[in-house]
Order: sequence, then C-alpha cells, then structure tokens
Amino acid sequence: MTSVDPHSPTVRLPRPRRHPRLTAASRAELLRWRRSPAQRTTAVAASYGAAVCLLHAASTMDGTWRVLNNWNNIWAVLIGPLYALLLGATITRAETATRSGGTLWRSSSPTAARAARAVFLLLHLTVANLAAITIPLIYGLLVGFPGPAPVPETLLLSAVSTLSQSAPAALGTVLAHTPFPGLSLTAAAGFIISWIFVGTVETDDWAAWPANWFIRGTLPLTGTHANGIGLETGSHLWHITPWTPATASFALAVLVFLCMPVHPRRPASVGLRRHSVCPGASSAPEAEYLGLPQRFPVVAALALVLARTSTPWIAPGLFAVGLLFLRWQPVSNVTELVVVLFLPVAATVLPLKVWAVLSPGRRALRTRATGNRRMTVSMLVMTLFSLFVLYAAALSFLVVHGLSGDIAWRLWTAGMLTVSVLVPATFLSAATLGVAVTGAFNIAGVVLGLLVGASSLQSVLWPFLPWSWGVLSWFQLRHVLLGVLVAALAAGLVRALCVIRLGHRGGC
Repeated sequence: MTSVDPHSPTVRLPRPRRHPRLTAASRAELLRWRRSPAQRTTAVAASYGAAVCLLHAASTMDGTWRVLNNWNNIWAVLIGPLYALLLGATITRAETATRSGGTLWRSSSPTAARAARAVFLLLHLTVANLAAITIPLIYGLLVGFPGPAPVPETLLLSAVSTLSQSAPAALGTVLAHTPFPGLSLTAAAGFIISWIFVGTVETDDWAAWPANWFIRGTLPLTGTHANGIGLETGSHLWHITPWTPATASFALAVLVFLCMPVHPRRPASVGLRRHSVCPGASSAPEAEYLGLPQRFPVVAALALVLARTSTPWIAPGLFAVGLLFLRWQPVSNVTELVVVLFLPVAATVLPLKVWAVLSPGRRALRTRATGNRRMTVSMLVMTLFSLFVLYAAALSFLVVHGLSGDIAWRLWTAGMLTVSVLVPATFLSAATLGVAVTGAFNIAGVVLGLLVGASSLQSVLWPFLPWSWGVLSWFQLRHVLLGVLVAALAAGLVRALCVIRLGHRGGC
C-alpha cells in the first residue's frame, strides 16, 4: 500500500468543520422560540395595556394625555421589571430542562447560542414594552383626547424601558441556576417591590445602587415619582437624562451574560431515584419501606416529595414578612397589607411551586391504568388546606395584637373565598398555558388588585379581580357565595343527570 504525502500539493485535506455563525444560531433560536412559554408571555403585556384602558374608562380621571401617560409608571417601575425577571428565568429553566437542545455538545458554539438567546430576549422585551405602552396610546386616539398624540414620547419610553429591564432579565437568568430558583425569584421580586419605596432612586447618589438603574430613566418620561405620584412643576427629575441609567442597566446585563460560565451541565436524570419515586402508585411493601402510612398513601407521598424542596416555606415566609411590619406600623395597616398583598401572592405563588414540583409525576401517572385523578385532588386539597390554616394563624396573631375578632372572622371568610378561586384557577392555567404565562398573569392581577382594592374602583371592578376579594364587604361577599353555591348545585345536578342517563343505558 502506497502512502500519501499530506504535504503534497495534489492532495486536498478536508477543511476543518467550522462552528455555525451567529446568524445561523439566531435562525435556530427563532425556531425554538415558536410556541414556547416565553413567547406566550407577550399576551400578558398586551393584557396590561388593555387593563389600563379599562381602568381609565371606569374611573373619573381627566381624559388628557398626561394622565394617561402617568399610568405607564406601573409598567415601567413595577410590572415591567418583574416581567423581565420572570422572562429571563423562564428561558433559562426551559433550556436547562432540555439541556440547551444539545447546543452545548454538538458542533455549534455555546457562545453563539447564548448570544442569540440574549438577542431574542432583548427583542422579546422590546415587543412586550411596545404592547404595554402603545395600547393606551391607541385607546387615547380612539377616544379622542385633546391635543397632539405623544407618539415620539411613547416610543422613547418603550426604548428606555426595554434597556432598563435588560438588567432584571439578566438577573432572572442567574437566579434560575441557583439551587432554589423559586425561592430566589420570590426574594428578588420582593426586593424589587420594596425598593420602590426606599427613596434612593431620586437622590444624587442614585448611581451607587444598581437597583435604581432600571427605574430612574423612566421617571421623567412618565411624569411621576417612583411611587406613582405625579411630579411637581419644578422637580429636578424633569431635567435628568433617561439614557444614562438605561444604558447603565443594559451594560450591566451585557456584563452578566459575558461573565456567565459556558460549560456543559450535567444531563437531567431520567431514571428513578429513591426520592423521585411516586409512592402513591407503589405497592404496600414499597410504601412501608419509605415509611409512609397506609391510610392516605397519595397525600403522604406528595407531602414527602414537597418536603424535600423549598415549597413548604413559601407561604409561611410570606405571611411572616407581612407580620414583621407590626414593628413599624399599626395593626390596621399591617392587616390591610396582609389581606391585599401577601394573601393573593401566597395563593398564586404556592400553587405554581407545587405544580412545578409535582407535574412530572402527574404526567407519568397519566400513562398508567390508575390515572392521576387522586393525585390531582390531593394536590389541590393540600394546597387549599395549608393556606386556610396559615391565613387563620396570621389573623390570630393580629387578633393578639389588637385586631377585632369580628373583623378577623370576616377577613378570614373573604380570604378563603379568594384562595378557593385563585388556587384552582392557577393550577388550571399552569396546566394549560404554562407556569411562565400563569406567573406573569398573576403578577399583573396582584398589582391591579392592590391598586383597585384600596380605591373607589373596588365597588365597580371587584367581580373581575379575585385578587382583591379579601377586602369584600359582607354585601358583596354574600353575592359571591350565592353565585358559587348556585354553580356548585348546577354542576352536581348535571353530574347526577349524566349518572342516571348512563345507568339507564347500562353503563354503570
């Protein structure tokens, strides 16, 4: 056999395989974003814009462009950063579950894949801000507000909000890699909400705190303070440049993406481990081996799985944070804060966390003959019962500190109605729309419930905002309970008729 000289000019060696460029990675990322949970969250931003139009139409505020522009403060300061935080975490968790679609092991550059992902994240934020901010502008044009429409100012606010929200989105991607992402994201969301009332956003040393960077640039464009109050005529915030904090926030996001390590992660375990086995579908010897009671095996199995996560600490931690304000505020203010804010947050965050932990086992049980009905019912009952008990304990603590027992009983009744509506709705939405869309929708609902529940709009919009049902009066509460009772009786009657019909046909 004759050997071939590789240095001979007549021999052509195969060219080394090159990594796909950023354009190819961007095209692949576009295909992966279609029908993804992150893409569906854009509807939440559009829903916020529609909700602003509805609230303005239901209120008695002046129909001017300045008043309508002040409503954009809620998105730019509160809902927008929370939306970006959740969006970044959603993308990262989805990539972790699919092991980045194989891009970290195939002949593609992980850096190019991550850069394409960051570009599409920025484009998604741009579309979301345009949807949330321009829909009220279209509403003003349709209604016929006096004066020229502030189209350049609206587009400028959308651009500044997009750059400002890039830092919370990058923070969400980092927190999604932590051992307890749900707890980390909840703490970050609480920090963002509380930072609005700190007061360092409008001071001269605002640049020393990065949390001010994604808020300060939007204040002169919305014409409000960070807490939503309109700016005075001679306020110095009218003269600040919005691009400096927005650019600083964008630079921080770029720095975070550049410093994140690019390395293959461990493959997700698909086998059965001891703590991943569903004891509810196990035999009696297996349940005895795991130390589970034989009377309620499904409930015990779910409790065992949830006990190994941060889920049991979410609701107690939220109520404990609310009760800590007793050190600085009177019991009436703390009661209102617990009822209007911490109760709906607990009633939406806890079901999302429970669903994220137990949904893989539920999907596995659907392939078995036993089905997943017992697991679904047990999951719902456990969540409702835990919130009932924790809310009663929080109100009892407030009664010890001076709250009237009669008022506490009314608040508990209204709160249980809120929990009974929000928990099943959250489970159903998470099963059909995904955790990301449900979380973003609940964030908007909690904020709107917080705004409406403390205003005169509560008497008009309360049927559409179950997040604010914790402050319903006895008159409104009786109407809701009557409606729930009629719906339950109608459902029971329909089910009884179906059973009788099947019995006549010999089906049971």
